[in-house]
Amino acid sequence: MKQNSIIIIPFDESEQYLSLMINAYRANNCCVLPLSFNNLFKVNYIMLNWFENISHKNKFIIFIQFLKKLIAILIFIILNKKIIWTLHNKKPHRTEINKFNENIFSNIIMKILFSIANKIIVHSETPILNYKLSKFIYVPHPNFINFYGNPEITNILTNEKIRLLFFGTILPYKNLDILIQAINELNYQNLELHIAGKISNNYLNYINNLIGNNNSIKTNFNYISNDDIPKLIANCHLVLVPFDLESCYNPSTAILSFSYKRSVICTETGTFFDMNNTNLYFGYKYEERVQHKQKLKECISHVYNNYSGNYNILLQLGEQCYNFINNNNNLEKTIRSLRCIFK
Repeated sequence: MKQNSIIIIPFDESEQYLSLMINAYRANNCCVLPLSFNNLFKVNYIMLNWFENISHKNKFIIFIQFLKKLIAILIFIILNKKIIWTLHNKKPHRTEINKFNENIFSNIIMKILFSIANKIIVHSETPILNYKLSKFIYVPHPNFINFYGNPEITNILTNEKIRLLFFGTILPYKNLDILIQAINELNYQNLELHIAGKISNNYLNYINNLIGNNNSIKTNFNYISNDDIPKLIANCHLVLVPFDLESCYNPSTAILSFSYKRSVICTETGTFFDMNNTNLYFGYKYEERVQHKQKLKECISHVYNNYSGNYNILLQLGEQCYNFINNNNNLEKTIRSLRCIFK
């Protein structure tokens, strides 16, 4: 097989998704390089991830970021590089509380990339159905099986109390605030919500005020080390993924949860539309944002009441999720799907 040289932006082998994709490209006989002036003259392909993301509190810095991205795109075109863009989200996630206005500069970058990209990688078939562009390539999102070590076998779970987990870097688009409000209003005696992940100081004050004195909500607002992830997931019945439907296609939190044998309560984003078995997870959707909390409450109530006194049976569902993600999202399938880029 002919070797292709590619630049991946950003190049970060410590990031879970990028690490797996870099390995997948290398398995396709690619020389994978970070962005640099010299490397631009060595490669044929530029692989862009989250390139459309532009975010800062300072509007002037936002504009400078926008100009830099425009210049970079122009250089790629002048140098006749093939641009491969991975469409991770419908639009960049919101990064501020209750701010839903679209970022005009990010939207412009996305429109340019839709136009000039030679190929667009998607990890869900939903965008292909929505946009109907021939340049789309469906590539299964690689799973994270054993990425952080083997799944934990032991846990402290019981049939009598359901433990729910919300974890990962805590950002507004993940809707932890709506989740906390839902848990507060449900006020179930045999339910615990565990929250784990790094959070900004401003957002922390907001979240703590929402939690108040609710003793059923346990928090650890520190960075989660890779070694802690298997144990963290093992000690919950279900993982919560109530992310914005407005921006999300492929929440990696769900794929990570499946990879470590736990099902999820989730908004029905593209990842779940692609699944041929809706019995593997507890999904919900909303038409308007004001409906989100009520729909989430209904979904949590369904699980709480239907599995009452037998919550550990949910672990069997986690095993089925593991089998699904192992069969449908293994790295070999990702590797094979990427080959059509270089034909």
